[in-house]
Amino acid sequence: MKARRWAANLAWTVAGILIYFLCIDTFGGYPSVHSETLNLIALIVLILLGALVWYRHERRDEDR
Repeated sequence: MKARRWAANLAWTVAGILIYFLCIDTFGGYPSVHSETLNLIALIVLILLGALVWYRHERRDEDR
């Protein structure tokens, strides 16, 4: 169980780093793969994930 949680945390960290690099336009400048659209989508996903983490953290404190 502990290894599974560790693997999930690692996967979330890697996904977060990838989304961060997309948001700062690291992979920008490739119009053939619609990089500007991908950057906008990544920014929206990053904001939504941040809001989800904040909401879950607030709810967890109330449950105690």
